Amino acid sequence: MRFKIVLLLVLAGIAFSVFYGIRFMRVREYRKIAQANCETCHLFPEPNLLDKNTWINGVMPEMAERMGRWTQPIGYNGISAPTEPQLSMVSDRDWEKIMAYYYHVAPEKPLPQRHPLTLDLNLSEFKPIILRAKAGHLPLVSMLKFLPKTGQFLVGMHGGGLFRYNLKKSLQPKDSLFMHSSPSFAGLTDAGDLEVLAMGQINPNDYPIGTLIRVKESLDGKFFADPKIKQLKRPVHFNKADFNGDGKTDYLICQFGHLSGKLSLHLKVDTGYVEKILKPMPGARVTYCFDMDGDQKKDILALMAQGDEKVVWFRNKGKGEFEEQELLRFPPIYGSSYLEVKDMNGDGLPDLIHASGDNLDYSYALKRYHGVRIYLNQGKGVFKEKLFLPQHGTGMVLAEDFDQDGDVDLASTAYFPDYESNPDEAFVYFENLGNLQFKARSFSGASAGKWLVMEKGDFDADGDIDLALGAMALSNSEQLPEKTWQLYRKQGIEVLLLLNQLKK
Repeated sequence: MRFKIVLLLVLAGIAFSVFYGIRFMRVREYRKIAQANCETCHLFPEPNLLDKNTWINGVMPEMAERMGRWTQPIGYNGISAPTEPQLSMVSDRDWEKIMAYYYHVAPEKPLPQRHPLTLDLNLSEFKPIILRAKAGHLPLVSMLKFLPKTGQFLVGMHGGGLFRYNLKKSLQPKDSLFMHSSPSFAGLTDAGDLEVLAMGQINPNDYPIGTLIRVKESLDGKFFADPKIKQLKRPVHFNKADFNGDGKTDYLICQFGHLSGKLSLHLKVDTGYVEKILKPMPGARVTYCFDMDGDQKKDILALMAQGDEKVVWFRNKGKGEFEEQELLRFPPIYGSSYLEVKDMNGDGLPDLIHASGDNLDYSYALKRYHGVRIYLNQGKGVFKEKLFLPQHGTGMVLAEDFDQDGDVDLASTAYFPDYESNPDEAFVYFENLGNLQFKARSFSGASAGKWLVMEKGDFDADGDIDLALGAMALSNSEQLPEKTWQLYRKQGIEVLLLLNQLKK
């Protein structure tokens, strides 16, 4: 009898091992197929980055369409075989294995943050002042820009409104202009005139209707809009320098687009500008131009934030030619949203501060990997992650020694905070206590706006660096708590100044 029991246990163990061995082998096979297909376009996303339902009913249908396939967003139970278009990038058989892999390996629920953000809500270093509000209306700020040379503080609005302030003198706008579409970035021409990027349509699109506009002001105070560069695909940022060494000022424009944007140089010639495409892909978000390798030529550092998320170094080889080097790369669902360049450890080398938190494209959920990451410069184009600061839905991060104690602090906004458990993470001041040890601080009521944009500068000219937050609540596509949505509408806060009290 004892022998039979032992024999049955042995046979059961063998059957168990065979069954799960076969399953494990299939998982490994399906993973290889998923990697082979996904990595043709972007970094491979691990299944545990999202929950099962979001993969199958959110991300996969969108990826199917982009890969030339058409599927229905249904629960996986051996997904019905879709028709295969002529240009499909993946076969029916491999697509079902990819779907099966993510369905069986992904967790049922999103994984929680390992070390949730703990906020000190006693932030006294900054004084909140409402600059603009329209009670009863949703806020629609598309741009904030401070121009230290002239002291102008600019507020751009969805639809084309542009308000100019001199905050040293008054909290009331000096005047207002009107663009043909939402302003996204601004600067000054070499002659001192205002120049503004108008996005075209602000929602995801590829229409080439964005424009870089020069605003001329006549002696009698009238304004004239002079388009400098047209047919841009949802432009969001520009930089300018002499990139080809001909003594003329060229423009570097981030055309974020949607499916077909680009990072483009616009080289000045006698008849206007000639476009040179550096990166023919959507998602160009922000650029920095400086000599990174010490050869006396302006290099370019760019954040690509759509699909294939990465930080790219374009090494200036002279005469308008650049050599591309990838510095950092992220999974496509990280939601890269901004990049700052600053020497964080005092070694004289520029470090990278990366924000991830874009949370709207097909996979809305609280994500444990959203937040701010500091990558220290090791030299020769090598950057190593030093620190991760968690924050749900991070939108922008700005680096500055705000308290003037000799080290660099961080200010960060969240466009998609944890509305239920930690709503005031909508704004976080990461105070550097020394040696890159940070304390997360905010203030009660920081969640009064859905902060899309942030700007820094000595707005009131008192010798310290202030902050400004701009709110955009275009639609409740995330299905926010009703009390939050009603708060945005009731108060209608558009711009909140955070005036540094250091020199008061």
